[in-house]
Amino acid sequence: MRLFYILLILLVITLTTKSQQFLWANSYDITNCNEVAALAVDSSGNIFMCGVYDASPFVPYTGNCYLQKTDSQGVIIWTKYFMGDIHIGDMAAVGNGTIIIGQSLGPFTYEDEQYGLTGPHMFVIKLDEDGSHEWHMTDETKYGVYTNISVGKFNNIALHIRGQFNLGDWIYIVDPDGNILNTKLLSATETLVIDMAHHDQRVYINGGFNALNSTFLRSIPFFYPCHPSNMPLLSWP
Repeated sequence: MRLFYILLILLVITLTTKSQQFLWANSYDITNCNEVAALAVDSSGNIFMCGVYDASPFVPYTGNCYLQKTDSQGVIIWTKYFMGDIHIGDMAAVGNGTIIIGQSLGPFTYEDEQYGLTGPHMFVIKLDEDGSHEWHMTDETKYGVYTNISVGKFNNIALHIRGQFNLGDWIYIVDPDGNILNTKLLSATETLVIDMAHHDQRVYINGGFNALNSTFLRSIPFFYPCHPSNMPLLSWP
């Protein structure tokens, strides 16, 4: 009887494995790659991968970063590199290009051009389909780790940015050309946004709230929508 149950379990595992066959699976040769920190797919089905390589084996990974683009079958189109002490927060596709948000400990180079500030700062960089620089923004008063990007209608971009020293949460609404349409500080200390979505001129936020007057610190999940009526005015219900 025991043998019967063992054979039955093996049969279930075999059938489950066969029913979950991948369309394709590729591996890529990036020296001492620490992670794929962010993944995005553009409007043509091309895939962007971004992460840190040749960094310390201890998290959070900070160091030089790669940005790799493949076609829909995983065939490499090009690979670019950011050189510096960088932490990738998030990445999203905008049309056929891509936008990346993160934290840098100082200036960094991309395609032999220098960007960033002399000290720690948040950065956002927009690249076209060939990986060429379109625009970027930096802010030494913001923190680019644990950040989020979501692209909405008409390719307007919602950025969730952490406050300095990883305290508080900001929402930026940016157009595809990098113009800031609006900003909103959710809280300087109390909120802890985990993820965000941007759709039909609304921003949806998921995370926690730190009750400062509690006898102990606790996180209460929240789901809080906001919407701008007739962009760029940002109003909250």
